[in-house]
Amino acid sequence: MTAPDEKKTPSYDFPKSARILKREEFVKLGRVGRKIRVDHFLAIEAPGKGEVSRLGVTATRKIGNAAVRSRLKRQVREFFRHNRHRLKKNRDINIIAHQSAAGLTSAEISESLEKILKIICRASTKS
Repeated sequence: MTAPDEKKTPSYDFPKSARILKREEFVKLGRVGRKIRVDHFLAIEAPGKGEVSRLGVTATRKIGNAAVRSRLKRQVREFFRHNRHRLKKNRDINIIAHQSAAGLTSAEISESLEKILKIICRASTKS
């Protein structure tokens, strides 16, 4: 048991409940969500329906072969895993990678995603 004055450390796990997996959920999010364009990504976000913020990542074949798409998706998920505790309210977020994202370094991907996260956090504190 933890003492009441101890700060709770954020959980860095990424269970299936924190992922958007079904096509119908992606389509609904695309219809009702707010679009945020930043550098090499498009983010679609809306208030979450579950108890945790959820992430979906879309990388089409235009971006590159399977290895390139998987690397990109893995890095987006890793960023979200380490930073989702910063979201004050539960959000559903779909990150769509543009073709230009294929050649980015990890630092450049994090920089673009950081911009998206700041916009989402700023908007959720206003509402």
